[in-house]
Amino acid sequence: MTGEFALIERLRVRFPDIGDDAAVVEGPEGPLLLAADSVVAGV
Repeated sequence: MTGEFALIERLRVRFPDIGDDAAVVEGPEGPLLLAADSVVAGV
């Protein structure tokens, strides 16, 4: 597999709580929500 979905699947193995644009990870003081969303002009 290649592309975005292959990368997400590889990360899902290491970080089981990951989503397609956000993940809950264990931080030093408790759970953290990490989110990313891209905006691409002209799409």
